[in-house]
Amino acid sequence: MLNRFLIILIGIVFIGCNELPFKSQIKGVWKLEKRVNKQYVDDDFFGTQYPTLFDFKSEGDLYIKNFGYQDTLYSWKFISDSVMLFMDKEFHIKKINNEEMVVEFEQRNETYLYFFTRPYETNLTLPVESIKAKLIGKTWTVTDTTGMAWMKNFEYFKNGIAIYRYDVKKNNTQNLQDEIWGVENYKGYTFLYHRDDLMTGNGNIMSNYQLLDVKDKSYVLLNNDFESREIQFKAKEISSHNKKKLIIGSWVSKNDASEFYGKYLSQRAIGEGLNTLFDGNLYFDFSSSYLDYRLEAKDTYMKSWILSEDGKTIVTGSPLSDGYVKGERIDYYDVLEVSETDLIIKLYHSSIYDSKDSTNYLLNIIQRFKRVIQ
Repeated sequence: MLNRFLIILIGIVFIGCNELPFKSQIKGVWKLEKRVNKQYVDDDFFGTQYPTLFDFKSEGDLYIKNFGYQDTLYSWKFISDSVMLFMDKEFHIKKINNEEMVVEFEQRNETYLYFFTRPYETNLTLPVESIKAKLIGKTWTVTDTTGMAWMKNFEYFKNGIAIYRYDVKKNNTQNLQDEIWGVENYKGYTFLYHRDDLMTGNGNIMSNYQLLDVKDKSYVLLNNDFESREIQFKAKEISSHNKKKLIIGSWVSKNDASEFYGKYLSQRAIGEGLNTLFDGNLYFDFSSSYLDYRLEAKDTYMKSWILSEDGKTIVTGSPLSDGYVKGERIDYYDVLEVSETDLIIKLYHSSIYDSKDSTNYLLNIIQRFKRVIQ
């Protein structure tokens, strides 16, 4: 009788121990690395990244921290030893340990895999604003090209925009790309993230990397997609220049058919009068912080401007007039040449919309300004 009781007791303990790891290991903070749709992607290396943390609380609440977006709160529970229920949907835990978790979710005959990792314990105690101050106003480059090799020339700006400059080998030129960036701390873990904003049209990628260390001229982040997980960045040594002083002033650039308007033009929009190839003068007037600009015989508009540390990029911001959308419309110019008499820039959003005649005027991609002597 005693032996039978011991066998039953051991069985109960064994079952309890078998269930306990899933329920106990899942609690706490997890960083969502990516989501993979198995219908379209076979390689787990690829997937959609999100600047998101999942915090499974012991009382059954799931707090989802969305960097740059609104946070959400759900309830969660286990309905079996490896199946979790939240948002009224079943999520199957395929793998879980102290460092990583893989969860499977099926919807409408499609299978999604969610990859999570635990944040690392670090000695980084700098406040978020102090970290931002160290990152802003420097030209950064990655030191380890195992991963993120394209991040060889970029700068974080105080308006929440980062500009990446990268080589285009096909035609031996350079291209610029704008991204939204931010730094946030959650429960002692600090993250550097990127996100997009469909309302303002800013940003292209979404990512979230834990910051391990930040100094005046270097920082280290954790990238779990590569074997070399600790990715280091350093500030470039930039020679001093006086380009901002040269840029400040009044300029005029002639736009006409002898210059390039752009590769992708909608002939239908041009035919219907929605887009017009602008033929005339474009006027820029730079003060220390603002740019007044106008088309010939049109109204004047104003936006803020910042010059990159290396003097190669002008970043502008225009407040959005739509009452439902908050933020700025970001634009940027590649400074190809600047002197006392000439300013040559490349436009990346080469159009100006005139609200009075409801027309979008297309500009030359390369603007060759001459200084206006007052």
